[in-house]
Amino acid sequence: MLNEQAKNITFYCYRYYIVHNGQQSLFDSEDQKHKIIPDLIANCIKLKNLPVLVSGTTYILLHMKTIADNVNLFKFCRDSEQTSFILDEQQSDIVEVKRANYPYIFVVVDSERQVVLLEYKSAVFQKIVQAKNAFRSFLENYVHDLYYAISLQEISNSVTFWDAVNDASSIYEVSLNLKSPNCFGSNYKTNELLKEVKAIFNNDETDVKFRNKRGNLNVEKTHLENPLKYAGDGGGTWRIRYIRKGTTTKRTLTSESEVKTIEVTDFEEELSLFPDKYLIEEIRKISGAIL
Repeated sequence: MLNEQAKNITFYCYRYYIVHNGQQSLFDSEDQKHKIIPDLIANCIKLKNLPVLVSGTTYILLHMKTIADNVNLFKFCRDSEQTSFILDEQQSDIVEVKRANYPYIFVVVDSERQVVLLEYKSAVFQKIVQAKNAFRSFLENYVHDLYYAISLQEISNSVTFWDAVNDASSIYEVSLNLKSPNCFGSNYKTNELLKEVKAIFNNDETDVKFRNKRGNLNVEKTHLENPLKYAGDGGGTWRIRYIRKGTTTKRTLTSESEVKTIEVTDFEEELSLFPDKYLIEEIRKISGAIL
């Protein structure tokens, strides 16, 4: 049963990314890669929950609801122990009682757009990056025997990058980490370039770094807008080191600190709504042109 107290929720947006883990498999194929997450979801629906052991901790994924085609809601929890101290009137003493505890967050997975939404709940994971790492580890351990590795990439707000550029008196470095084309397609020219690079080098990702030690780096949208949007839509990461106008201190802005979020109010009501409603529309918006 869903938590009736859940009202206002902040979801952080990620894109999952699947690569071969380097081990040899007789059944390795692009078709198998496409089926990994849909098969995981189907198993979770069938079994009601999926427990996976990660570094001594059991994490459990529970299917709660199919919101729309290829979009599913889960609870993601960890098996822990809670200690309580209660009054034992017969013994006239305070006694220690240990109980199983399953703190959880809501997770939404869109297996068509390869989008993952993670609820931020500090009582469960103090920082959102901890929730991201836990869920990524859960997925990685689940698919390990399938000879694949899974990563979660932030879907970031590239507008803040250009705000930094416009507000900079000096720019020292711009770096991009671009993932090679994966399960998703792309409308970006960057995608075609990365395909060509992968065909030559068989690389999983490409690092590009522009640096000027004097802070005279020339950053223009004409050259960087396309790869930056590719990275921001979940195809990689970006980073800029600069000095703001009127200051003398170097600052660093990264895509990891600019993750897109979706704010949902009256979450219980939202679950009963269909694809034309707020949550689904927001997923479509943040998916970007990478699909």
